[in-house]
Amino acid sequence: MAGYYRNPCQMPGLKVSKLACIEQYLARLTSPGLKELCGGQRRGEANAEQVLVDASAASSAYTGKARLEEERKTEVLRRWRNRGGEADRLRTKERKARKARRENERLKNLVLQDAPNQAIPRASSRVLVMHDW
Repeated sequence: MAGYYRNPCQMPGLKVSKLACIEQYLARLTSPGLKELCGGQRRGEANAEQVLVDASAASSAYTGKARLEEERKTEVLRRWRNRGGEADRLRTKERKARKARRENERLKNLVLQDAPNQAIPRASSRVLVMHDW
C-alpha cells in the first residue's frame, strides 16, 4: 500500500532539519583527525585512538538517529492534536465515566426477589463450611 502524497512546499522545515542533522553527522565522520588515523593502517592494526574515534562516530550516529526519531514522534503527536485526537480522547473518557456511573447506579438500585438461594453477605459470616458430598 503506497503512502499518501506529501507536498514538499507544505513542509519546508522538516527536510531542512533532517539535512542539517545528517550533515552534522557526516562532518564528524570526515573530520581531519579521523582521516589521518584511518589512512594507511593495515587490517588488525587499530590503535587506541582509532577505536576511540570509531566509538565517538558510533555514538554520534546513535544520538543523531535518536534525535531524528524523537522529532518524528513529536511531529506525530502534534498532528494527532491538530486533527482533534486529544478532544476525542477526552470525550471517550467522559463517556466511559458516565457509563460506569450508570452501571453503578443500576446495580445499587437492584432489588432481588426473596428466595432461599439469595443471601446477603455479611462481614462476620466469612467462615467456610466444608460439606461431605
